[in-house]
Formats: sequence, structure tokens, C-alpha cells
Amino acid sequence: MSRLLFFLLFCTVVAIFAQSERITVVDETSVGAKMEKPAATLLNEVISYPDSKINELRKKNISITEKIIAEVLQEQKKLALKYAKHLIFDTNPSEEDFYYIGNLFVIAGEKEDAAKAFETFLSSKTSDAEQKRKALVSLILISIGKKDFERTEKSFDEYSKLVATSSDDLNVKRELIFLNFHLAKNYFSEKILEMARKHAEQAYSLSKGLRSLGNDEQTTELSLLLFRIYSKIGDKSKAEEALDAAITNAIAAQSAQLYFEAIDTKIKYLIEIGKKATALEFYRLIINRIERDLKSKNLQASVFSLLKSKLRHYEILGERAFEIQRVDKWFTEEKKISDLYGKVILVDFWATWCAPCISMFPVLNQFQEEYKNRGLEVIGLTRYYQEVEGEPADSKKELSFIGKFKEEFKLAYSIAVASDATNHHNYGVQSLPTTVLIDRKGIIRYVESGISKQKAEQIKQIIEQLLSEGE
Repeated sequence: MSRLLFFLLFCTVVAIFAQSERITVVDETSVGAKMEKPAATLLNEVISYPDSKINELRKKNISITEKIIAEVLQEQKKLALKYAKHLIFDTNPSEEDFYYIGNLFVIAGEKEDAAKAFETFLSSKTSDAEQKRKALVSLILISIGKKDFERTEKSFDEYSKLVATSSDDLNVKRELIFLNFHLAKNYFSEKILEMARKHAEQAYSLSKGLRSLGNDEQTTELSLLLFRIYSKIGDKSKAEEALDAAITNAIAAQSAQLYFEAIDTKIKYLIEIGKKATALEFYRLIINRIERDLKSKNLQASVFSLLKSKLRHYEILGERAFEIQRVDKWFTEEKKISDLYGKVILVDFWATWCAPCISMFPVLNQFQEEYKNRGLEVIGLTRYYQEVEGEPADSKKELSFIGKFKEEFKLAYSIAVASDATNHHNYGVQSLPTTVLIDRKGIIRYVESGISKQKAEQIKQIIEQLLSEGE
């Protein structure tokens, strides 16, 4: 089950400890007796199961390891499923019992069965508004996870009507922010932009109202989401307003990470929409404003360093791409940037000693395979580092190692080995891996360092955008 659902619907978060030992965590002889208890009692037993089991093991001086915790949680899921099936097939459950059955199925990870149980409960004439609210929240989250947006909106409408009379309740407000935020992100990922906008605006409006309670980080994240939605819709004015709001909210939150993200995003967006001079002027303004915006010296230094390292990237974005220079050896086929105009080019700066670079290889191979027929060209670019596997090496030995490296990792694209760092200086490469995307006209559109699942998805989206521009 998803971590959000796991958290929201009551499961236990247990800390991680140290040693490994197989244990039997469910006493099968006691299950029959427990099943005679009411549905609510069975649910409470399942919820408390991890804590009680961990405490029992500690009393026996058994070291609690990640493996044991995983086993305990797996047994909790099995117990939840056993109880849920017992209540359905071995008893005559009331409609109200299906609230507890639904929650048992949630813990068991059986989302569709949970959804059906909650729908049965919600069709009853129960007067317990809190249970109805929790059931609807569960149903909304399950439906979002299954991309069943019709059921999602139906459940959300019911939820909104139910909480309308308690809209001033702080917990309800936070729940509404959470649900709208979650809906907006999922609609945005599915490119359902108007629905994403609707829910993001609702979440942002509610979140602003809670800023006095220290809600600034969430409000900043919502501002950034609104920017992405408005920019995709093509509303430049609202997109810029959302970025300005994100910066203001990040200052209120005193978050260096969000402050940098908002500024970095605004500079790149201004360049993207043809306002490069404004973008660079804004950069200079911010460099002189950091000390005023952030109170902590450490935060100031962190953001200042990050922005300084990005300056070269900002300078080359929107400019004609540099040719790859001073290449000593091409593996497979020589490539020239100017000969590739009409294609989208991905240049990957990497090194054999760089573990994150190696983790990027499957992603690059996938991009090459998936998009080559639409016009993507991937080029790997490295240089001599005078070492092989941590030992000093001359260029001949290093070239031989790089060639074997290409074969070992089955790299499906050409690799250039430069004699010096000229290309790295041209493209502002200060850490590896660094990814550069060049559009069909030979213009640099993206320069970023590092790799993560989120960044790989971002690169994929930009590749698709650049490919579609020339189709």
C-alpha cells in the first residue's frame, strides 16, 4: 500500500534497529478466539499488532532488525486479511461493520476490496459522521492510486458536502489541503490540467489561511505546483505570479531548499519564455538580496554557493550549443553537434569513477531505444582523469578501460573521450553526471547535474517536449 495511505489510515511507524533472526509472529492457536470479537476490536488488534509484537520481542532480548520489522508488518497484513475475510464469510456483518472491514483490507494492501467495503459502509444509514469522513478519505486515496478519477471526484464531492458544516475545523482544513494537493499532483501527472488547476487553487487558498500556524513550506510547494500547471496551460502571467508567491512563501518558511528552487525555477522560466536579460538581472538582484531574505548565515552561504554554481548554466541556456571539442577518441561513431541539427541531442557528462553516472546508464539506454526513431541522439562525453579504478593510468590504459566499460554496460550510444576539460568549462559542468539537452535548432534548453528518479522523469518529459516541437 502507498506510504501516504499507510500513514493516513493509522498504521504504525516503527523505528529501525539492528540484527537478523527469523521469528513466528502470529500465534495461530489464538486466532479463533480473537475472531469471536466485534469488528472494531479486531481492527484495533491489527493496528496495535506491530507495537505489541515489537515490545514482546524486546522483553525476550531479541534485537530488532529491519528484517524482523518487515516480517512483523507482513504478518500484520496477513492478520488483517484473515480478519477481514472472517468478518465477511463467517459472520453476518452489518453495514456499519464494513467500515472496519474496509480498514482491515487497507492494512492488508487489498485496495479494491477496501474500496468495495467502504462503498458498502457509505451506502448505509450510519449517523457516525467521523467514520463516514474517514471512509471517504480512504476511498478518495484508493481511487487516486488506481487513476479512477470518476470515482475520485464522486467521493470528493460527497466528502466536501459532508464537511461543509465543519469547514472551520482545523483538522478538516488540513485534510482538505492534503486531498486537493494530492488530487492536483495526480491530475497534473496525467496531463488533466484544468482539474489539476482547480484542486491546486483550492489547496493553495486554504493553505494561505493557515500560514500563521507555520504552514509556509506547504504553501511554497503549492505555489510551485501552480506555476507548473499555469506554465503548461500557457498562462505566462499567472505562472510568473505563482513563482513570485513561491519566493515570498519560501522566505517566510526560511527554507533554503525551497528558496533556491523557486529562484532557480523563475530564472529558467524567464529564459524559456524569451526574457533572458530579465532573468540575468533577477539573478544579480537575488545575489545581493540573499542576506536580507534568509536570516541564517548557513542558509545564506548554502543558497549563495548553489546560485554561483548555476550561473554558467543560466548564461548558456537559450544559446547555440557548443561543438564537442578536443576529442581524442570516439567509441563507435563520431558525432558533430552541427551535423545533428534537426534532432534532439542529449549530452551526458560522465566518468568511470562516478557511481551516479553508472546508475544513469540504463536510463540513457532506455531513452536511446525509446526515442531514436523520433529523432533523439544520445552522446556520452567524458575526459581523461589519469586514473583507472583508483590507480594512476596513462591515456592508453584509460582509453582501453573506457572501451571495455562501454561494452560491459552495453551502452547503445556513442562516447567521446576528450583530452582536457574544455567541454566541461563550456557547459558549466562542476559535478557529475551533468545532462545537457539541445533542441532541433541547436539551442541549449536544459542543463542540470545529478540523477534521481524524479530528475530522470523530468528529463524524459523535456525530451518529449523537445521532440514534439519539431513534429
